[in-house]
Amino acid sequence: MLGDKIGEETGKITGQKVLPPDGLSPKFEATYQGSGTTLGLNTSVTVTYWSIVMPDGTLHGEGQGVLMTQDGEMANVKSEGVGRSTGRGPTAVSWRGNS
Repeated sequence: MLGDKIGEETGKITGQKVLPPDGLSPKFEATYQGSGTTLGLNTSVTVTYWSIVMPDGTLHGEGQGVLMTQDGEMANVKSEGVGRSTGRGPTAVSWRGNS
């Protein structure tokens, strides 16, 4: 059903770079690798996304990547979300969004 949680994952940023600004907002690109479950299956994911800093200090981001099951099945991933600093360092961000 729309809005139902279909999975959860944890991972880490494996690469970052600064992009030209979007208007006055700084813009970043990062590649993320993680693992977890999707629809009850163990999965791994690699996503490259960009994010901009919003006036209230939160981040808005969009990304695309590949989700893989342990059996080698693959699916394209497109995501969008909002992030906020966790206070655990300059790059530690907690994201909420949809894929």
